[in-house]
Amino acid sequence: MGNRERGGTLAAPQTAAGAPAAERDYLQIGEVAELTGLTQRTLRYYEELQLLDPPTRMAGGFRLYSRADVARVQHIVRLKQLLGFSLAEIKEIVTAEEAQADLQAGSGNAASARRLARLDHLIATTNSQLDMLARKIGQMEVLRGELAGRLQELESRRAALLIEHEGAQLHAASEYS
Repeated sequence: MGNRERGGTLAAPQTAAGAPAAERDYLQIGEVAELTGLTQRTLRYYEELQLLDPPTRMAGGFRLYSRADVARVQHIVRLKQLLGFSLAEIKEIVTAEEAQADLQAGSGNAASARRLARLDHLIATTNSQLDMLARKIGQMEVLRGELAGRLQELESRRAALLIEHEGAQLHAASEYS
């Protein structure tokens, strides 16, 4: 992780320009909240749920988030808002993604049986996620059908009301003629 230890305190080294390197490489919680459309409280809650790793902290205790942390928050937001996953489902998804990344990073020393077991677990988790996504898509298709039916009914009512309205106007115009 380079000069960053998860949950550790980061001494802000000075760059040639005099600005602390941490200010250049990391964002404070308010900046991350603004970038992601979340509140600071939500970011702390995600950290509490272990959806986010504990952020690096400056000597004064301020949370600092890397660009990778921000990307992860944006991924969580996308899973929640776009796909409607619960936070528990999201935690399962990002945990599986991390495990897959760890496995791909290479564990040359790990025993083959352990790596196979881990792959089997990742395959099962990914299948579970695909099943969950298929169920959600199915539910969305049912909802879409219901909304399309409702829209068709509303448009029919509107057309009937327009005909009624035009008839009433013609009747009123013929009475005054």
